[in-house]
Amino acid sequence: MERSEIEKSFSLKRLETALYRFGIFPQKDVQGIHENLLKQKYVNKSSWIIAKVLVTENKIEGDWLNLSLDEIDKFFHKRIKSYLHHKYADRMYFPSALIQYIAWKINKQNNGE
Repeated sequence: MERSEIEKSFSLKRLETALYRFGIFPQKDVQGIHENLLKQKYVNKSSWIIAKVLVTENKIEGDWLNLSLDEIDKFFHKRIKSYLHHKYADRMYFPSALIQYIAWKINKQNNGE
C-alpha cells in the first residue's frame, strides 16, 4: 500500500464523512474533531476516544494507530475464546459472517473436532 493512498484515506473530507456517519456528535462539533484528528492519531471528546486506525499486513509508521492482520486475528480469537461458553449462541447477532465463522471455528477446535 502506497503512503499516499493511506494519507488519502485519512483526508479531512473522509474523516468528516466518517464522523458524521457515526452520529455520536452534534454536527457543530464534527468540524473541530476532524480537524484535530487530521494532525493526531486520536482525539478525546467527551467520553469518546476517536482514532485513525490502519489495518495492514505489515506495520506502517505514521500519524495513525496501526494494527496488523495478525494482531486483529489474535484479538478476535482471544475475545471469542474468553466468552465462548457463555455467548456462543450470540454469534448469530453479529452482522459479519466472518465473525460468525470465526466463532464457529473456535468452538469446533475447543470441542476437539
